[in-house]
Amino acid sequence: MSIKVTTVYVRLTFLRIGEIDTLNEKYQAQASVESRWIVDFEQLSTILSAEDQQSLIDGKSVSLPKYTDSHWHPQIYIENALGDLKEQIRYTAKKSRENDQIYVCEHRDIKGLFWEKLELQYFPADVQDLSISVASMLYDDRAILLPDHQRNSGVNREAFVDQQEWSLFAHVDTEQRTTNEFNTQFTDEDNDQAANVTERKHTIVTVTCHAARRSSYFYWNGYCLIFLITLVSFTCYFIPLNSIAGRVQTTSTLLLTSITFRWTPTISYLTTLDIYGIACIFLLVINGIWHAACNTIANEFASNFKETPATWEPKIDRMAFYVIFGVFIFGLAIFQNIEEKHGDFVSNKTIKVYVRLMFLRIGEIDTLNEKYQAQAAIEARWSVELDKIISILSLDDRKRLTDGKSVSLLQYSVLHWHPQLYIENVLGDLKEQIRYTVKKSKENDQIYVCEHRDIKGLFWEKLELHYFPSDIQDLSISIASMFYNDRVILLADPNHLSGVNREAFVDQQEWKLYSHVDTESRYVTEYLIRDSEEEDDDENEPKEYFNKSEDQKRSILTITCHAARRSNYFYWNGYCLILLITLMAFCIFAIPAHESITCAYLFLFTSDFRVTRDMWLVHVDHCVFMSSISIFIIIHLILLTWLYYVPLKSRRQMAKKDMEYRQLIRNEKKNVKYTPILI
Repeated sequence: MSIKVTTVYVRLTFLRIGEIDTLNEKYQAQASVESRWIVDFEQLSTILSAEDQQSLIDGKSVSLPKYTDSHWHPQIYIENALGDLKEQIRYTAKKSRENDQIYVCEHRDIKGLFWEKLELQYFPADVQDLSISVASMLYDDRAILLPDHQRNSGVNREAFVDQQEWSLFAHVDTEQRTTNEFNTQFTDEDNDQAANVTERKHTIVTVTCHAARRSSYFYWNGYCLIFLITLVSFTCYFIPLNSIAGRVQTTSTLLLTSITFRWTPTISYLTTLDIYGIACIFLLVINGIWHAACNTIANEFASNFKETPATWEPKIDRMAFYVIFGVFIFGLAIFQNIEEKHGDFVSNKTIKVYVRLMFLRIGEIDTLNEKYQAQAAIEARWSVELDKIISILSLDDRKRLTDGKSVSLLQYSVLHWHPQLYIENVLGDLKEQIRYTVKKSKENDQIYVCEHRDIKGLFWEKLELHYFPSDIQDLSISIASMFYNDRVILLADPNHLSGVNREAFVDQQEWKLYSHVDTESRYVTEYLIRDSEEEDDDENEPKEYFNKSEDQKRSILTITCHAARRSNYFYWNGYCLILLITLMAFCIFAIPAHESITCAYLFLFTSDFRVTRDMWLVHVDHCVFMSSISIFIIIHLILLTWLYYVPLKSRRQMAKKDMEYRQLIRNEKKNVKYTPILI
């Protein structure tokens, strides 16, 4: 009897990308995997009620509890998972509108660590591939996995944790491949066909997103500094040949500085930054060898060597300078070309849910790891009809509800609809306590169910340090719903303002917490992952709607408080000390010209190396001093202007918002509608 080969169509959506560890070749991720295959209606009719069978015929999604106990499934697993994965698996069935076939879909939500070959040859301009490989325990004579071309895979860029270090691209790539395995177990019936079945294959679908490293920091602190160290070595050629000890000493000092200057990760192979640094070290060594050889040549051909513009030794020295400097510039051009080539790679009723959040406690703010600790209380309320909840209320509770008092609802989420809220930017496990109440509104006499959620944990935030030490950090909590925007829209509560408790701020010695908070409602485009609870579609709904709704949006509400760094310490120990050091550099202009670097020009333009006040070099030296001090003053004026109008302007705006927020709070307290969250 021939065994039927089942084609399984796979789609994967990266819901959240966590920390990328290039040294240990792993990354954290949360993803949703959809695997669907065709089945006969008769196979499902035995486990479906009459109502579910009719819903399936009408094109609606039907949930299949305990489907794997008695039915075939492709036995999907994640090939490149590290350790134990957190998985939630459910099954649904639906009739396709494209070919009228019945599809069973396995919805697998996964979260954990994944292995990936993260190469660093092109560091810091590297682009890393972050992939998840979906495989089947069955061989290709039983199941073949293919990318789902009707429902494209995707990635949620908004929930990318490591945005300060990496830039996540919007596209994903899918690839099907096979792995060969050898079957060494045969029965007597299989001996005749052993030659045909000894080599069997598994099919694997790999879905890959791409992240490019933000390399500006390494270009300025790596390439640029190595370039400047190497460039300074060419100033040794202006030291006279009869002072060759100064040349060798300066070159040796620069060589040791370049060797100890390392900005690359500790790995067993060379990156492009390593190659550039080593090439510059070789160039410094060549310079040092040449300077030592100059002394030998001069002493070999002239016992009483005196350097003058007419002797041939300086001409050879200048030729060596031009050749080595030309090689340096040519090497830079080739290296930049390599870097650029690699860089180029690279209709149901919508329910409005009103949300209010109070930051009860702000803990430590970790700007380097882009996370902070917080404890918060969330109130999410939505209107309901009285007849939907009256059955779970006692007579006393009904009387209290009619009188406008709050009534507690035990086990409300078990039997009734709720918006399925979750925190988008949480890190690790979140401590939560959830309860429900119902109350009649005094504004419009509607009944509102309120979800009270107390949360505590670590939260990810994009903490930028461009304006350090005058930076203001946004500390936000993003609240989202598992439903799409055709079912739920999250809005800031207009009657109950969000806020922050400044008294319980832990890091007050380093940060100043503002009293106002900002709320922002946004939408994130995601690829539709169908769920039985989300697809009670009307059979008369136009087919065009489903073609346009493949890419749906989630409503997300972000509540943000603000903390400004106390920067006095950094102004005195950073800006002030650098200013004084730079100011002292201008004292060099008080040294006589024949003892300064201008001796190189004296060698080129004078015969006796003497300086007088009437010489034009002295006037040039005075002009250089005036120009340098003028540039120094202009730069600091520009810096002070920029500090006032950019970083410090944000602080003035925050102070103004604080005053407006306090005025709103005073107005709310005068109004009986105001209901504070108890701390």
